[in-house]
Parts: sequence; C-alpha cells; structure tokens
Amino acid sequence: MNNDDRVSERDKAQAWFDAGFSALGKRILRLGVLALVGYIAYRSHSIVVTLIMAGILACAASGPVDFLCRLRLFKFLKPHGRRALASALVLVTIVGLVFGAGALFLHPIQNELKNLRRDWPTKYQPELAKKMDETKHWYAAQPDWLHDLVTKQAPGWLTNLLTPPADDDDGLDPEAFLGIPSPTPQAATPTPSPSPAPAVTHVEAAAPTGGNNTNELLLGFLGKLGGLLNGVVELILLPVLAFYFLVEGHALRNELVRFVPTDKRRTTLALLRESAGIMQAYLFAQVILATIAGVFVGTMLGFAHIPYAVVLALVAAITRAVPVIGPLLGGIPVGLIVFVECSRQGNYTLLVVVMTLFTVMHLLESKALTPFILGKGLNLHPIVVIVALLIGGEFFGLLGMFLAAPVTALLRTILLHLYVNPKRTHFRNTSRLARALGKQKE
Repeated sequence: MNNDDRVSERDKAQAWFDAGFSALGKRILRLGVLALVGYIAYRSHSIVVTLIMAGILACAASGPVDFLCRLRLFKFLKPHGRRALASALVLVTIVGLVFGAGALFLHPIQNELKNLRRDWPTKYQPELAKKMDETKHWYAAQPDWLHDLVTKQAPGWLTNLLTPPADDDDGLDPEAFLGIPSPTPQAATPTPSPSPAPAVTHVEAAAPTGGNNTNELLLGFLGKLGGLLNGVVELILLPVLAFYFLVEGHALRNELVRFVPTDKRRTTLALLRESAGIMQAYLFAQVILATIAGVFVGTMLGFAHIPYAVVLALVAAITRAVPVIGPLLGGIPVGLIVFVECSRQGNYTLLVVVMTLFTVMHLLESKALTPFILGKGLNLHPIVVIVALLIGGEFFGLLGMFLAAPVTALLRTILLHLYVNPKRTHFRNTSRLARALGKQKE
C-alpha cells in the first residue's frame, strides 16, 4: 500500500467522521432548541394558555367565517376586508351567545349551588353515612370465608371501609376510611404559671397590630384588584387574538413557512392543514357531545324530579370535554345525588331506571356518537389518551387535559410524516398547497 492510498483512506475516514459529527451536532442542536422552547412555554404558561384559548376560539369560528366568505355577501369589499368583516360578525355573535347563555342559566345555577351547599352537611352526608353503616353491618353478618377473601385480596381502603363500627362509634370516620392513625392520648401535664409580663399601654399594643392589619388588608385588596384586572385583560385579549388569527392566519402561516427549507415547505403546509382539520373536528365533536350529555342528563333528572338537575347537567357537560375519564367523573356526583334521593324516598326502582339510562347514554355516546361525529381523526389508543391526560393535567391543569388528546394526535401526525413515512405524498388539497407554494415563491 503506497502513501497515496493511505492518504486517501485517511481522508475518507476524516470525511466520515466530519459528516457523522455534523449530523450529531445538528440533532443535538435541534433537541436543545426544542428543550428551550418547551422550558419557555412552561415558564410562561399563562401566556401560552391565553394563546391556546384564543386559538380554540379561532378554530371554532373559522368554519362560519369561511362559509360567509364563500357566500360573497360583501362583494364591494376586497377579500381581506371581506374576511375581516366576517370574522368580526362571527366573533361578536359567539360572544353574545356566551353572555346570553350565562345570563339565562346563571341565576338558577347559583340558586341550586347555594341549596346544595346548604343541604349537603345536613341532608346528604348523614344519609351516605347511614348507608355506609348499613353496608358494614351487612358485611359483618356474612360468612367468614368472605371476610378472609376480602382481607387477603381487597386493598386496605376497602377493608377499612367494610369494617363494622364500634358500639360507641357515631358513623363514618374519615381518618379510619383513609387509614390515618389516630393520635395516642397523652397524660395532661400541668402547665407552669406564666411569669408576670411588663405592663404595656393600650396605645403601644394596638399601634403595631393596627398597622399590620392595615397593611395586610391593603395588600389583599391590591392582590384581588390585580387578579381582577388580569382576568379582564385576558377576556378582552381572547377575541382580539382570535380575530387576528382568523384574518391574518394565512399570512402568519406563510411567514412562518419562510423559515422552513424549500424542499420541506410542501410537507410543512400539509401538516399545518391536517393539524387544523384535526383540531376543528375535535372541537366540533366535543361541543356536540357535551351539549347532548348536558341536555340528556338535565331532561332525565328533571322528569325523575331529582333536585339540582341544572347543576348536574352542567357538570356532565363540562366533564364530557375530558376524553375517556370525563364521563366517569361526571357520573359520580350524579350517582350520589340520585342514590341519596331515591333512598330517602324508598324508590329503588327509580334509582335502577336512572342509572340504567345513564349507563346506556354513556355506551351509546362512546360506541356510536363519538366515532360517528369525530370519526377516526385522532386514531389514538385509550391507554395513550389516558397517559396524555395525566401529562397534560400535570403541566396545564384542566385545559391541558382538554387539549391532551388532540395535541397527542398532532404529534403522532408529525412523527408519521417526518420520521416514520417521510415520503408520503397523498396529502389532502394538493392543488391548494401548490398554489400557496407558488405565491410563497413569488
């Protein structure tokens, strides 16, 4: 092997090393940028939440805005002005409907919540404790083999729950139910007599205390005023941001696409279009399903003469917005109220009928309505949805749980397009994408 061959092999090795190091450096840089963006988003989560809510409002209004723009009702305006006017009309209508619904249902909801807060400790809590004691005594009368089975197989909280109370016990003990050991009584020790304190005048004692109270009241008032002003500003910003998203959304999208390499712009635009379609389908499905759940629960409880029907219907509609576990969470207060009311009346037939109808509604909703309305747009396994709900709730609370499923579907779509199947070409609306790309190049 001559010197030229050695130099050539050394150059090839150096080229391979440089290429590998460059690729590794690019990947590390991308991961670092993503981590930095995620950290900034987490630290400024209040701003992110406002932007997300404005985006949700814009997605909800985009369909009616596009419909009005296609009708060409305002032919005397240019396309940009026509879209701005349509966006303003739709947003004003949505805000008016929200305030109108709030004014219509706010008074009965307030009355029912006040009555429920009043009746819970005197009416429902003793009834639940009574039924729990009856269940414990029924369990105590069962054979020993059932006790052994429950003791060995059941979790500790269920064993504590079924343990019959002592004779001097007055009912349900929360500490015993949660497994919290009660403190051991200690013998009382004589307290030494306090030494005489120096005499302090009333003015000296009251001056610092009064000043501290005034400062605390002032700080509390300023804190509440700041929170109120912050809420008012966010309420004003939501429709304003949604208006700009609707009117300048295409320009903003094209401006962001300029930072994407030329050979990736077609894929990026297709991903943005599919992501918008997924979000719109999800929001539409959640609104329809929440409305159906609220109307069904309110009507069912109203015909059954169950109190607090409006509040329970509102709870069922709100919790329905959380996929998979939302209907189960909404069914807990409904089941408790219905159980106590039917037990007090001795009408267990009504209890069976109401709970059967609630179960049938949940099955029809999850097996028929959800696939029909939402389709296969998300295409996520329930376990993946539950894990996404936990992660979203940990970082962004209730809003994170609401958006966990569509965001996970968006991430899945991005990974499929960019990594799993990067050569995918069957995007939707390719002609529109081509025209958009042509305008972008010009």
